[in-house]
Amino acid sequence: MRTTYEVFVIAKLLNNVVCRFDERIRMGNLSAVVLDIDMVKTIDEKYGYLSRFIVGHSHSDTFAAAAPLTVETLRAEIEEFNELKSRLKELKKQRSASAKR
Repeated sequence: MRTTYEVFVIAKLLNNVVCRFDERIRMGNLSAVVLDIDMVKTIDEKYGYLSRFIVGHSHSDTFAAAAPLTVETLRAEIEEFNELKSRLKELKKQRSASAKR
């Protein structure tokens, strides 16, 4: 899920303006970026939350005892991610419609 958020930010939120390990910036894609600060905050919170479940990180004592990600929690995370994705799609659609006026 954490990687899914990373790809979502690169490809959808930032419309591939800047891609990992790419030498160029796609300035032509910048005009299609729709930035919603509440969405950015949600993505940041979700990314931080999901990072707690990565074994490769050395966690603080506070989070070391965190329960593992359950199937139910994962399903809820996927559902919330899909809602976020739909919300961005709708924002882009609204922006496109208002730009045509």
